[in-house]
This record gives sequence, C-alpha cells and structure tokens, in this order.
Amino acid sequence: MWFKSSVLKKSFFRDVIDLTSGYALSQLIIVAFSPVLTRLFSPEEFGVFFFFMTTASILSIIATGGYEKAVVVIKEESDARDLFRYTILLTIFVSIIIAVICVFLQFWGEKLFEDKIERAMLWFVPVYSFFFGVFRILQNFNIRNRRFKAVSASFIVRASSQSLTQAGLGVAGMGSPGLILGSCLGQIISVFTQSYKKRLFKGLFNKENMAAAKAQAKKFLDYPRYRMPSDLMNEVSIQAPVYILTTVFSKAITGLYTFPQKILYQPSKFISQAVADVFFNKASELNNRNRNMGELTFSTFKNLYILGIIPYTIIILWGPELFSFVFSSEWEGSGKIAAYLSPWMFLVFVGSPISGIFLVSKKLRLSFILNLILLAARLGSLLIGALWFKDAEITIILFSGVSVLYWIASILYSLRFSSISIRKALLFSFAVTAVALGLLLPLKILIG
Repeated sequence: MWFKSSVLKKSFFRDVIDLTSGYALSQLIIVAFSPVLTRLFSPEEFGVFFFFMTTASILSIIATGGYEKAVVVIKEESDARDLFRYTILLTIFVSIIIAVICVFLQFWGEKLFEDKIERAMLWFVPVYSFFFGVFRILQNFNIRNRRFKAVSASFIVRASSQSLTQAGLGVAGMGSPGLILGSCLGQIISVFTQSYKKRLFKGLFNKENMAAAKAQAKKFLDYPRYRMPSDLMNEVSIQAPVYILTTVFSKAITGLYTFPQKILYQPSKFISQAVADVFFNKASELNNRNRNMGELTFSTFKNLYILGIIPYTIIILWGPELFSFVFSSEWEGSGKIAAYLSPWMFLVFVGSPISGIFLVSKKLRLSFILNLILLAARLGSLLIGALWFKDAEITIILFSGVSVLYWIASILYSLRFSSISIRKALLFSFAVTAVALGLLLPLKILIG
C-alpha cells in the first residue's frame, strides 16, 4: 500500500513539474512583457482589447460544447479519438455561425459599435474563438495521453509569439488592434505546436468516423447539458465586470480592472492550472479503478494553500505600491483593484485544481446549480454597485466578495466529495493564514 502511494506521488509530481516548467516559463514571458506593453498601450486600449477577447473566449466555450473535458475521463482510446473528432467538428460548425453573425454586425451593427475600428475588429472574434476552442480540445487530448511536454511547449510558444507580436505592433502604434492581432497569432501557432506530426485530424470528415463520433457524443450528453452551461455561466460571471464597467463607467476603468485580474491569474495559470491538469488525470485514473481520492485531494489542497498565501497577502497589503513601481504610475489604480481581487484569486488558485472532483464524481448537476447561483449573485453585486452606489470601486469590492463566498463553497464541496474532514481542512487553513499574517502585518506597520 505504501509502495503504491509512493509511486502515485512521484508520478503526480513528475507530471506536475513537466507541465509547470512550461506554464512557468510562458507566464514569465507574459509578465516580463507586461511593463513594456503598459507603456505602449493605454488603459483604454487595454479595455477595448479585453472587451473583444472576453467575448471571443466566452464563445469558444459554446463552440466545444464542453466535450473537451469528456475526452480525458473516457476509458477507451478509440472512443476518446471519436469524441475528439466530434468536438473538433462541432467547434468548426459553431465558429462558422459566429463568423456569419460577425459579418451581419459589420454591415448592420453601427448602433452597437459606432467606432469603425472596433467594428472591424469583430473579424478577429470567430478566428480567436475557433483556435482557442481547438487549443483546449488538443490540450485535454494530450493530457489524457500524458503528453504533458507537448502541452507545456504550446504554452511557451503561445506566450512568446503573442507577446513579441503585441510589442512590435505597439511600437508601430497600432493600438487595440495590435493587442488583438497578437493574441490571435499566438493562439494559431500554439494549435499547430500541439498537433505537430500527430495526424490527429486525419479522417475528420470520413462518414464512418463521423457516425462513430456522433455515437460517442450521445453517451456524454451531460457535458453539453450541464458542463458547458456551467462553464459558460462561470466565465460570463467572471467576465461580466468587463461589460458592466465599459457600459456604466468607461473603457479606461475596464482596462484598470482587467489588467490586474490578468496579472493575478498568472500564478493560477502556470502553477494551479498545471496541477489541475495532472490532478484531473490522476483522479480520473483512481476513480476508474474504484480507489479513494482523499489523499490526493487533501495533499493538493494543502500544498497550494501554503504556496499561495504569502504572495497573495503581499498583493493585499502592497498592491498600489507594487503596480505603480512595476507598470508605471498610470497603473496605480490597478494595484488598488488588485488588492480587492486577491482574496478571490487566492481561492481560485487553491480551489480550481481540486474542483475537478465535480467532474470525476459526476456531480455535473450540482456544479451547474452552483454556477447558476454564482452568476445571479455576481450580476446582482455588479448592478447594485454600478446602478445603486454608482461607484466603480464599490462595484469591484462587491463582485470580489461574492466570488470569495462561491469558492469557499466549491472548495468545501470538493473536499467533502473526497471524504476529507471539513473541520480538519478549516483548522489547517486558519493556522497557515495566521502564520502568514503574523509575518507580514508587522512589516506593513513598519514600512507602511
């Protein structure tokens, strides 16, 4: 028993390192270019960029139908390949519909997009949606087959090509279109990186293959019924501030909000996401063998909590100072917003990987209900802040507070489904938090 547990841990951490190394390097590239980009582009230009990319990302979730996650949990490799083909075909079909809508808006969307440049940027939406959807399908298929290095390499290539292109176009004075074009190019190149020499798209339109693909899709209808709407609601609720802040306040406020959100998500992307991908793979294997997932889940929770508590607490205490120093004084307001968002981002960092238990345990309906409640609560908090208080800062604080409550609930449910004592988890969390505050609060008092 001890030997099996030891082998599982070694395999888990080896796979995490394979993924984390690539994630870490890719995010270091993005972080390294951020001070450059904040000096080339204004908060308003970032606001326009995030508005369009947010829309494209949301549409990519609809495009895949949520089937990309089913590719990981399915038992037989031949069935996984059939479902892979179906998901690719579905993404192509939905992306064509999105493109048709964008063509319509080009000619009849003057009232929605008065700026001609912004209307022209609509052409990028179906392109980004399609390639981002295909990227996630390939990512999950490679995770299933333990090709973690291929996934890792794709993130490095995407970050490099995106950042270099954005910086170059920024120097050329292209503004928001330069940011969007850079992101599209990075997404396209990363897709080819993941699929290079794999011949994954061979026989995609073969009639026999399409029939087998449809058969597999019918077996996993819970994913488009519950998983996709759940992911969609979660993404819409996360990105809702982009639309509310742009509509009620200004694009500059949107830029000041979305930039720190992006920066704070970096640890989640290069550490938490790497852990999540490997955790999902390992938990699926354990569940398929009818083995307990408790040790894996609690160990993952503890390690992420210890790893994240200090960095996020530092942002809470010194956010404005750090952002002003690193990104220029123009972005000091973003540092203040970063402090408000940090408790939420910390819980995402800790809870996102182990929330894969909802999928493994087939709690898709519960996940759907929780995300429906979250969507309503987040929209309510945004509308109260924007329309009642009429204050962008209060709006963001309320939004972050609601998000914190959701992630506490999600973490507790994930631990419970893994047969972990909630009391044990809470005592651990309080103890680690107390130590972190004990170390950093005196420093805050001393240096301000």
